[in-house]
Amino acid sequence: MDIELFLRKYIKSFMKQLIIGFIVLVLIATSCTDNDQCKHKIDVSNVNVNVKVNRLEHELFEFKSPADAKAFIKKHPGTIQKFMEVPLSDSSFASHLYQYYSNQALKEFNELTQQGFSDLKSITDETTEMLKHVKYYYPDFYIPEINTIVTGFVLGKDLLVEDSSITISIDYFLGPGAKYRPALYEYFLERYRKEFINPMIALAISTKYNEVDMEESTMLGTMIYYGKAMYFAKRIMPCAHDSLITMYSGQQLKDVNDNLDVIWAHFLDKQLLYETNHELIKIYCDESPKVNRIGEKCPGRIGRWLGYEIVKKYMEENPSVTLQDLMKEKDAKKIFTQSKYKPRK
Repeated sequence: MDIELFLRKYIKSFMKQLIIGFIVLVLIATSCTDNDQCKHKIDVSNVNVNVKVNRLEHELFEFKSPADAKAFIKKHPGTIQKFMEVPLSDSSFASHLYQYYSNQALKEFNELTQQGFSDLKSITDETTEMLKHVKYYYPDFYIPEINTIVTGFVLGKDLLVEDSSITISIDYFLGPGAKYRPALYEYFLERYRKEFINPMIALAISTKYNEVDMEESTMLGTMIYYGKAMYFAKRIMPCAHDSLITMYSGQQLKDVNDNLDVIWAHFLDKQLLYETNHELIKIYCDESPKVNRIGEKCPGRIGRWLGYEIVKKYMEENPSVTLQDLMKEKDAKKIFTQSKYKPRK
């Protein structure tokens, strides 16, 4: 294996010009979607959570021989099988792993990454607080270990959340000033910063509890599913701004709120709520820079955001409904009807 060619294939193609500018996270009042930012904050000081953090990249870049790589595979079988997606029966993988992580170019890339992630305390403190909230709502929740890793974007995977572990490829989250960035669309790259790590984890954890009617194939069903996911994330990160939960920028939040009546009218006029055409659902709910059918300022995933608005209204109208009740509720139409949702004027 020519490791230099291997690296050129997967890393040099990701080189981009330095991105100059700042993305404002502290939103002005007119763009804020939560008037009471921490209204669901609860006391979790008595919830016992101990988060173990494993800096796997430190082990990977200390390989002295294929035997060290083999020992790593034996020590971290879950990471190999699930994050790296390599079967443990692959006897040649240890040699490939050693060659890859012994390469000087990748070592230099790791040094740049470590400059941005030399101290994980602020991130892991926030993760611990978030997991305490999950444990509060779901006492049987198993606290996973946190693994960090540097892959050089080879695996095309930013993070993996499972019951026993959360593995984060930290090189993805260096932010707009990084010398190397993954080859993704610019609108997608905006969320690859440190502050989005825990919201991404929160949304992933929500899938464990977000029950859905498998026969529900409407636009509304998709909207409510994502709305429940974001509401769950907000409850376990109660003081996180909606810009982090929805992954919309401050300007995008302002635009959708300023034009909510237009957006909602579009969904009603086009009779989209009970639409079952999969391709049409994707236009309004999947990742994209904008939804041109509504307007130039309408960001992608607008259906998900509307679902979040509906779910928030549903929970306001039904104060006896707990977070657990919400996540178990499979009837999207019931949530919509009982939300009495109408856009704010």
